[in-house]
Amino acid sequence: MVLMPEFSILRIITESYFIIILVGLNLMFISCFLLLQKRFDRNQDRPRRTTKKVNKGFEKEILQVYFAGYPIEKILEVYVAFKDVEECVVCIEPIDKMVTLSADGSKAANSPAIVSITPCFHIFHQNCLHRWLLNSRFCPICRKEYTVGELKGKHPWINLEI
Repeated sequence: MVLMPEFSILRIITESYFIIILVGLNLMFISCFLLLQKRFDRNQDRPRRTTKKVNKGFEKEILQVYFAGYPIEKILEVYVAFKDVEECVVCIEPIDKMVTLSADGSKAANSPAIVSITPCFHIFHQNCLHRWLLNSRFCPICRKEYTVGELKGKHPWINLEI
């Protein structure tokens, strides 16, 4: 005698609902995937919008006029307080020597430093300060913002003829 499993109508309905829900979820997943793929493909054909890099710093001409370089020895003769400054905070190298990089990227011989002084009286290697101010209008130390009008009004803020 073969025993037949007992089927209840409630069990058949419950399993049918479960299968219907799984099939529905799979259809939703597939349709979302196809929509996203279609949107992605449509965007690939569209030309990309390029955003120009907004330069928030100064023009090179402004830097050359208002942030001129002076030999460190001349600055230290006139402004004795700068003798306490040990390093350029932009490159973290000694302020009294200008470390140059050779073609292979290694440090080459030190040369006497050419420095610039900001209107807020902070001292930096000239090329380090210029590199910084091409991208920013703020002092690397105190974060004071410079404007062209302020630079014109205060220039020259150092006097080496004392």
